[in-house]
Amino acid sequence: MIDFFAMMWVAMVLFVVYETSAVYEYSKFLPEWISRKREYKHELEFNPQMSYGTFMRIHHDSFLVRWLSCPYCFGMAVSIGLTLLFSNWQMIPITYLGGLLGYRAFTKADKWLYGGLDE
Repeated sequence: MIDFFAMMWVAMVLFVVYETSAVYEYSKFLPEWISRKREYKHELEFNPQMSYGTFMRIHHDSFLVRWLSCPYCFGMAVSIGLTLLFSNWQMIPITYLGGLLGYRAFTKADKWLYGGLDE
């Protein structure tokens, strides 16, 4: 049986991570040498449109930062974890694709409701 619960969790996690400022807000609980909060605030003075993920990719490029900033890569890891938690391993591809479609639907709905249709 298709596990819609896991798919929606994947979509919700991806939406929160990539479409909100939650990652930056929660990074405030981490030490400065990990989160680079002060550097990001300083960068915002010159480029107010820069996201936290973009800042980390430009100034502190590493495998972990690139992996976390890629919704497809991070989405696969979330899908594997949630599928193994809620279902069986054979459902990983379906959970992954369903989660990506849900994420896309959430972002389209968010833009339509709060920002207008840009595309």
